[in-house]
Amino acid sequence: MGRNFLRAAKARPHFVGYLNACRCELYKIKSTRSSYVTVFFSALAIVGLSVAVCTLYSVRSDHLSLYRLAATDPVFLSLSGTFLAQLGVVVFAVLSVTNEYGYGTIVTSLLLEPKRIRFALAKITVVVCVILLSSLLSLTAAFVFGERILSAKFHVIGMTSFTAVRTVVGAALYLSALGAICGGLSLIIRRTSGAIAAVFAILLVVPLIASLLPAPWDTDITRYLPSSAGVVLVHASHPANMMSPAASLLLLLFYSCVCIAGGLYFICRRDG
Repeated sequence: MGRNFLRAAKARPHFVGYLNACRCELYKIKSTRSSYVTVFFSALAIVGLSVAVCTLYSVRSDHLSLYRLAATDPVFLSLSGTFLAQLGVVVFAVLSVTNEYGYGTIVTSLLLEPKRIRFALAKITVVVCVILLSSLLSLTAAFVFGERILSAKFHVIGMTSFTAVRTVVGAALYLSALGAICGGLSLIIRRTSGAIAAVFAILLVVPLIASLLPAPWDTDITRYLPSSAGVVLVHASHPANMMSPAASLLLLLFYSCVCIAGGLYFICRRDG
C-alpha cells in the first residue's frame, strides 16, 4: 500500500502539469477569433444542412418511387450535415496547431512547456474535446429537428432509442477523430495550406481515385478510408460493402494514433 501511495504521489505532478498544459491550450483557442468562426460554421452546417435536406425530402416524398422511399434512411438525412461540417472541423483543428508556427509563437510555447510530447498531446486533447462537445450538441439538435420534419412522411425513431444514440455519438466521434488526424498532420507539416490540402486529399481525392479502380479493388480500398468510416457511423442501417460500426471506430482510432504518433515524433526531432 505504501508503494502504491508513493507511485501515485510521483505520478500526480505529471498529471497536474498535463492539466495545466490543457488549460493553456484552451486559453489559446478562446483568444483566437478563427476558432469561434470555424466552430460556429461547423455547428451551423450540421443543423442547417440537415434541416434543409430533411425539408426537401419531406416536400418531395410524394414524387419518390416506392423503392426510393424504402431505401431512404431518415437518420442519415437528419445527420447529413456532418459531412459539410468536416470543412469547419478541418480548418479549426489545423489552425489550432499551425497558427503558432505561422506567428512564431511556437518558440515561446515550447520554452514555457519544455516537455514537447506533453505540449503536443495537450493541444490535440483540447482540440478533440472542443470538437466532440460542439458536435454532440449540434448533432443532437439536428437529429431532433430532422426527425420532426420527416415524421409526417417517413417512419422515424425517437432520440432515446439505441440507434439514435449510436448514430449521434458515432458522428461526433468521427468528427473528433478527424480533428485528431488534422492535429497530427499539422504537427508534421507545420503549414496551414499544406495540412488542409493533405486532409482534403485524404477525404476527397483518395476516395475519388479509388472509385475509378476496377472491381473489387474499388470497394476493397474505399471501405478502409476515413470518410467511409464516417458514412458507416452516420447510417442507421449498415451500408453495403462497408465495415461494421465497431470496426469503423477502431479504424478511425488507428488513423488518429498513427497521425498523432507521427506528430509527436516530428515535434521532438525538429523542435527539440
